Amino acid sequence: MSSPILVAVTPGDHDRSALEVAIMMARLLPAPLLLGAVAVPAEIVPSSAMVGWVAEAVEPGWLGRSASQQLMQLAASLPDDVAVTTAVSIAHSISVGLEELAARSHASLIVVGPTHRTLGARVIDEDPTLGLVRHAPCAVLIVQGDDETPSPAAPPRRIVVAWDRSLEAHHALAYAADLAHKASATLEVIHVLEASPLPSLAPGISHGRLAERIASAEEEIRTALAAAEADAAEISVREGRLGPELARASAGADLLVVGSRRHGPVRRVVTGSASAYLAHHGRCPVLVTPRRVTSPAPA
Repeated sequence: MSSPILVAVTPGDHDRSALEVAIMMARLLPAPLLLGAVAVPAEIVPSSAMVGWVAEAVEPGWLGRSASQQLMQLAASLPDDVAVTTAVSIAHSISVGLEELAARSHASLIVVGPTHRTLGARVIDEDPTLGLVRHAPCAVLIVQGDDETPSPAAPPRRIVVAWDRSLEAHHALAYAADLAHKASATLEVIHVLEASPLPSLAPGISHGRLAERIASAEEEIRTALAAAEADAAEISVREGRLGPELARASAGADLLVVGSRRHGPVRRVVTGSASAYLAHHGRCPVLVTPRRVTSPAPA
C-alpha cells in the first residue's frame, strides 16, 4: 500500500476542516488515510504549551487507549472509498508526536488544522519545541478553520507555488506541478523580487534594471517548468515583501505551495516573519514541502 496521509486529529474537536482536506487529498493522489492523535500527559503541558488534545492527569497508557477509541469511532464514520487506519503517539508536544507518527508510518503528507492561527503559527516558527515543519520527514499541509474550508473539500482548481532560484524551490515547483496535473488544476508560479530598503538615486535606471530582473526570472521559471515537465502554467514576477505578496496571491488560490530550506527567502516563508504573516493572513491552505521531496505521492 502507498504511503499514507497523516491527518492530525484532536479528539472532541468538531471542526473537520483538516479532515475534509485530508480526505480530498487521499482521493486525489490516491493514498490511504491515517488518523493520528498525540496524547500529551498533563504534567508536561506547561512546558510544551502547544495546541492539541490534552487529557486529564492520568497515566499515559490510559491516554493512548482513550484516544484510540475516539479515533476508531471517527474512522468508522468516514466514507467507504477511503482506506483508513488510526494511530496514537504519547509525546511531550504535538509536533514531536506527529513527527514520530509520520516517521513510523512513512507518511507522504501531514495535514494539520484547524487551529491555523495557533498550532499553525507555532509549528512553523523558530520554536524551542522542535517545529513540525522544520523537522517533519514529509510535506506538511496547514489548513484554515471551517470558515475557509467547504465540507466536503473540493480538489484544488488553482495552485500557486512560490519560487526562487534555490534547489528547494525547484523541488516545490515539481511537487506543485505534479499535484496540479493530478487535479487538472491551473498552476501559477510566483517569484517575489524583494524591494531594496534604500531609495534609488536614479529612478530611471532602477526601473530599467527591474524590468531586466523580471524578464530574467520569467525565463528561468520557464526553464524550471520544462525541467519539471509541468503542464502549462501562469508566471507572475512581482516586486514587494515576500509574506504580503504571497498572502495576496493566496486570496485567489485553493492551495499555496512553498519550499522549506535552511537559508534564504523560501526559508523565511516557513520559519520567519513571513510565516507568521501567512499564518494570520493566508487565504488558502499552505503546503510546505521539505527538501528533496518532489512529488505528492513519493514511491
